[in-house]
Amino acid sequence: MNHPQQAFEIATQVLARHPKDPGAISASLGALDSLGRDREAANLLKSLPPGERQRLERSPSFLILEGTVYAHTGQVGQADRKLSEAGRSPLPLTNRDQIARGWAYASLGETLPLEAVLKSLRASPDLSAEEASSVQKLEHLDLDLTIDRLLAKKDETGARSKIQSFLRDHPDDRAALREEVRVDLAGGQTEKAFSLVRSLHPENHYSSARFAISSALESRHTKTAGKWIGEARAHWGNRTGLIVLDSRFLADSGHLRKARKILKKALERFPRSAQLHLALARLDLRQNHYGEARKEALAGQKRAGEESGAGHQADALEAADTLAAISRQEQASSGSHFEFLLGETAFTQYTQYYYTQIGGFFPVGSLRGEKGEDPVYLHAFVQGNAFTFQYHPTVTSASFLSQTYVGTTPALGVRLPTFFGSVEADAGWGFALHDQTLTPPGVVSGLFLQGDLSADIAGGNLDLFANYTGYISYTYFQSRYLHPFWSNPEKDYSLAAGPEFIVQGNSSYSAFQGGAALRFSLLPIDSTLLLDIGALGSSAFGGVGGYEGFSWYFYY
Repeated sequence: MNHPQQAFEIATQVLARHPKDPGAISASLGALDSLGRDREAANLLKSLPPGERQRLERSPSFLILEGTVYAHTGQVGQADRKLSEAGRSPLPLTNRDQIARGWAYASLGETLPLEAVLKSLRASPDLSAEEASSVQKLEHLDLDLTIDRLLAKKDETGARSKIQSFLRDHPDDRAALREEVRVDLAGGQTEKAFSLVRSLHPENHYSSARFAISSALESRHTKTAGKWIGEARAHWGNRTGLIVLDSRFLADSGHLRKARKILKKALERFPRSAQLHLALARLDLRQNHYGEARKEALAGQKRAGEESGAGHQADALEAADTLAAISRQEQASSGSHFEFLLGETAFTQYTQYYYTQIGGFFPVGSLRGEKGEDPVYLHAFVQGNAFTFQYHPTVTSASFLSQTYVGTTPALGVRLPTFFGSVEADAGWGFALHDQTLTPPGVVSGLFLQGDLSADIAGGNLDLFANYTGYISYTYFQSRYLHPFWSNPEKDYSLAAGPEFIVQGNSSYSAFQGGAALRFSLLPIDSTLLLDIGALGSSAFGGVGGYEGFSWYFYY
């Protein structure tokens, strides 16, 4: 009997007449497990009288069935005990028993006992075609679990060694080559991974097509991913997994509303799909819609618990990971943040500027911003700066005079989220020690104003920044657009570059700058490093000069 529902109905009828029939008990338990009704299977085990249960446990097949039920209900210790007892049974285990035992260990993620089971099965001389197919699937699952474990420990060398060992026994195995793609992506070798994906694609298997599309998206080959999605949907239609990948493709391409629309439409057709709920939760998380994300993730978790088959455990694990990510990101975005800035700018036209800033952002409310509900921050900080420049006292003079301002500026402001990014306005009062050639030093002070507008445009970020320093009546305006062009697979490190333009000066001096900037983001140490360089023209000197700058910004 191959249909678990029919098996369960027949076993139920037999148990109604013969409550202690061992075959009917085992059949009922196995059918409930196959149907994904894990809690009912666990309750059936609990309901068995101790004596009856001990009698049934003389059979290694029943011990394996018990272990499987415990594994599927998260009772790891009891599952391990029953599966180990089955392995020590004086009665021989059939190939089917060993395969069932292997699947139970796989569901527990325990690769060492799984490999022992596979070793025993490989030595079996009488595997049927169906059993050989199951062994092959278990071997692939064992490889996948082992690579998961090694990559979690950052052991890429061990992962590659495992794959090469597998390929020696199974040359050109496509599943092993797909694992190699995963290792390449984990090691930041995105082009190598993508090249291997292209060699594997197209393949007339749904799971392989999904893997290829996901790998293309992960390696930022978005255009190719879109092409492959079109091919896959032409072949397999609107299957749930392809809808999820299509929404991710749209979101990565900047079309968040379209991504949401197709997920909502798909949920109307498949309201019980855990994958769709979880995809919508991830999209909400991407936009900082924490309440909606948590609601969808919980719905996905509930649906995963109602599913049957091997996929429900993966969905349940993904739901748990998504809920944890929501909590982490919500806590990070709603808390206070410390900042530290250090930098310098030097002009070939005899000017140097050094600056530092220390401060904090403190949430005082929230507004609907570009990505959902974002905090409104009170920004309190203190700047320190040293500004020195040299100039000719007259047009015909060859000698230099110099001026230096060394000061500090406490300031307070507010940062508001907007539909395009954020805006900030700050005000304070600056003090500086002024030193000029042939002039006694003195202290000057004045109003300080600062503003910043940040807008996410076309996949990059436009930043418009301006400030006014009252004690020298000096205005500074900067526009910079940076577009990301590289990141590692974990998005821990990324590079962005683009043009910048600067205008600055007061009633006696003006300067115009144009150049390029490179930003290196280092998420593990909550920092960004910025380098800029370009050409400069000023009213103080004729011709064209140059400038360079460097800054380090720490935000925690």
